[in-house]
Amino acid sequence: MQLTLNKILVTIVVWGLISMQLFAQFDKFCIEFHPSFLTGSKLQVDKADDGYTMCFQSNGINQQCAVPDSFAVVLEDFLSSYQCTNKTMINTILHKSVLQNGDTITEREICIGTDGITVAGEIQFAGQIKPFQFWSPRKNDKNHELVALLFSLMNNSLTDTVIVNYQERLEQYFDFGLGLKKISDKPLQYKLYGGISEDKSKQLLNFFEKLPKNKYVYIDMSNFEGMGTMFDDDFLEVTEEHKHLFWIKCSPIAKKSLERAEIASNRIQ
Repeated sequence: MQLTLNKILVTIVVWGLISMQLFAQFDKFCIEFHPSFLTGSKLQVDKADDGYTMCFQSNGINQQCAVPDSFAVVLEDFLSSYQCTNKTMINTILHKSVLQNGDTITEREICIGTDGITVAGEIQFAGQIKPFQFWSPRKNDKNHELVALLFSLMNNSLTDTVIVNYQERLEQYFDFGLGLKKISDKPLQYKLYGGISEDKSKQLLNFFEKLPKNKYVYIDMSNFEGMGTMFDDDFLEVTEEHKHLFWIKCSPIAKKSLERAEIASNRIQ
């Protein structure tokens, strides 16, 4: 009797988990990126018989591939609890608490944006279409968490150089910090991309400080988009301290920036 009861309980739990998984599945997820100074793009994920497929489109770009099962599970879980809202550059609200007469008061003010990025899309879920829209989300925001998840999916699935370069530029519109990634260990190679502004200085200096001085290091600058003159001394210093450091595949603006920093021409490739 006890054994039969246990089997019944196990069956109920298994069917419960299956039902939860089926409920979490979506039929279609579509999102469009509209950055202020870059061509827009669209990512669409569709349910297929054996999983999900994705299609990424932009000007001259149209690539399709399967969504890895590991990412599909994470995306299903996230979207099942995602609150679709409509926030534009006009109605983005900032919250702050102030103390007035011994009471904590939450003040709200309308923030009107002049550039940045508008993101819009929809989720087709259990026969319903749920639209959403937001503008330039910041880190620790649910919308930014969604963007981070999608960039992780794209970075691991789309490897064409043209698409990678576009995504690196698109990434600059979000709160991801310094555009930096490791390309390989042997040889040790990194890619520094996008622009460098004052708010990224700490990340840049931390990266420079951790570079080994006894190894050849190559930094890919093919998608670099510029920096302020305040960083010239930092680039010159790290180059002089690391005798085996080379700046490679330099974009025109990267070459101009490095030359302005008075880095020796034999270290710029």
